[in-house]
Amino acid sequence: MQASQVAERVKAFKNRGRGAFNGKDYDRAIADYGEAIKLSPKDASAFAHRCEAYESKEDHDAAIADCTEAIRIDPKYGWAYNNRGVAYYGLHEYDAALADHAEAIRVDSRDAWAYARRGMAWTERVNSTRRSPISPRRSQSIRNTPLVSAKGVRRSSGRG
Repeated sequence: MQASQVAERVKAFKNRGRGAFNGKDYDRAIADYGEAIKLSPKDASAFAHRCEAYESKEDHDAAIADCTEAIRIDPKYGWAYNNRGVAYYGLHEYDAALADHAEAIRVDSRDAWAYARRGMAWTERVNSTRRSPISPRRSQSIRNTPLVSAKGVRRSSGRG
């Protein structure tokens, strides 16, 4: 097969994969992007799009592997960093997600999705460190405990 024929087939598989993805047929999309990758194993876009399909199925590890390969092929591919950050977010690995979204922003400072996703990862990271392992019963008693002001005067917590 000539190079132009291979390129046309790769394009066709990627287009069909995008159509399947848009129709939420993630298994079909993964298969089509896989065919594109077989024909063109250095196609960072095919890896990043298959990553997105894996992530839509919540197969975070497969998504991370594909986006990592896309980044290895093209270290300036911000969308791959962004998608890998989403996969890390899905695994609750917020520091890794933050690092990838920051890199996506460094690569393309106009990428609004990277800013939004970085904000989401930051919020979850902060919230996950604030969560307390207190039981619901203990938590209820803490909410109903009167507070003591700086002057030592008891006042109601107001959280009845």
